[in-house]
Amino acid sequence: MSPVVERPLVSFPGGGTTIGLFLKEASAALARAGLPSPRLDAEVLLARRLGRERAYLFAHGDEAIGGDTAASLWSWVERRLRGEPVAYIVGRKDFWTFSLSVDPRVLIPRPETELLVEEALKILSRSATVHPRIVDVGTGSGAIALALAKERPDAFVVATDISPPAVELARRNASAAGLGGRVSFVVGDLLSCLGGEFDLVISNPPYIGDEEYRSLPPGVRDFEPPVALCAPGDGTFFHRLLIGECPGILAQGGWLVMEVGDGQGEAVLALIEEADAFGESYLKRDYAGRERLVAARRKEAWTRS
Repeated sequence: MSPVVERPLVSFPGGGTTIGLFLKEASAALARAGLPSPRLDAEVLLARRLGRERAYLFAHGDEAIGGDTAASLWSWVERRLRGEPVAYIVGRKDFWTFSLSVDPRVLIPRPETELLVEEALKILSRSATVHPRIVDVGTGSGAIALALAKERPDAFVVATDISPPAVELARRNASAAGLGGRVSFVVGDLLSCLGGEFDLVISNPPYIGDEEYRSLPPGVRDFEPPVALCAPGDGTFFHRLLIGECPGILAQGGWLVMEVGDGQGEAVLALIEEADAFGESYLKRDYAGRERLVAARRKEAWTRS
């Protein structure tokens, strides 16, 4: 049964309202539904619908909102009350320095994933490699690939995804960011679609295990694509595959950087040690103290079997 939205308490000609009243009433409706960030959600919805920055709303609380605009805003509130993520409702999500198009074809980029970009840039800065070759595996919206392409204009960047619709959306994001000629997109499963050598393999693979998936918030479980979230068993299935495939395309001394779920770090490090193709490896936590990424460097002396 769909939630019932209480329409604005104050009546305006033609069903309109003001910025301040909409924010007050929409926030209250979202709070009553138990959503975690009601005021922020209301501000993001309103700012997107008006084509303004959120800061504009704070100084223009008395500005009128016409009836048609108010009606469309309340339809967005109703979608949010049903659990749909705000990013899908407005069709945008900020990541790094970009505002990316997102829809249910792709996972919504998380701020925590920016740590992978930061770590990759540190690794690349320590290398003497000129024009590094980078592949972002499971690119989704293209977030990681575009961030690295922007920060390293000397790099050759490839982005892969098993989902053709995801690749189509990522390619559109690249074009909108002015990076359409800087990133090559390939439809394929992990690394099997690639040839040649790469200096950096980076990935935010699916890592939500079977048990954890059942306990995800409805807004994630019911709306975001399971193929981009879920991995069989304990969630390290795709890490294992990447660790197995990666040495075959990594240049000597090249790096593998993967996002991990909290509590998966030691298991993934053990998989890396078992592979015997890597030397240095480490686990890094995010700013909230959660396990966030594992990085490993291919041995200089390792040879392909």
